[in-house]
Amino acid sequence: MSLSSTSSVSDMLPRVDADTALRRAEAIGACRDEALADRLYRRALSSRSEAQRVVWMYRAMDTVGPAVASVEGASPCRAGCSHCCHIPVLITAAEARALARASGAPLERSPAGGVQREPGESEESFFQRLDAQRQEAAANNRGEPCPFLGQDGLCGVYEARPSACRLYFSLENSPEPCDTGQGGRRVESVVRLDTLADAAAGAVILGRHQLVAEIRSFFPKRGPT
Repeated sequence: MSLSSTSSVSDMLPRVDADTALRRAEAIGACRDEALADRLYRRALSSRSEAQRVVWMYRAMDTVGPAVASVEGASPCRAGCSHCCHIPVLITAAEARALARASGAPLERSPAGGVQREPGESEESFFQRLDAQRQEAAANNRGEPCPFLGQDGLCGVYEARPSACRLYFSLENSPEPCDTGQGGRRVESVVRLDTLADAAAGAVILGRHQLVAEIRSFFPKRGPT
């Protein structure tokens, strides 16, 4: 496994150096049960119903977490740390429907800012539009808590959380670089585990023409926690 990050953040934050982050990512990759993940992804792909495809896809993605946990000090991510629950999260309509079933929260079926690949549209064009939507979501929603974040700092729909949450693992030395709220700080970069291959597998399993929108657009009102 490799690294993923975007533009720079304040040098005042305790940051991980590139060599250390790469070693952590490689150690995590060595501990992941890739064979199990592959079997689960294949099970998801062969499932007939959307609900079952989501379930098996999530089980495959959940093979990342144990690998991260098995490498001491590889990630500062811990239960109760909710910094990443205040950043924009793009989810598919299939994932939104799964969240609605699990939580009972009302689902907005025509979410604001939704992006969907048009018939005949190139992947490059679609990803450009998706990136623009992501940037707009970041500008409009920075710091706003996820509608499913509980007062205790825990996810209220943890078992049904979307793929973006399941695959987000910081490789930083501490949680601070993920904090978008303290003093109005805008964090633009977190060195994190590169799980793009898993995200790509999810796109194939759920369909490349899925509507994608920010989670707060699918659930504009706070869901039950």
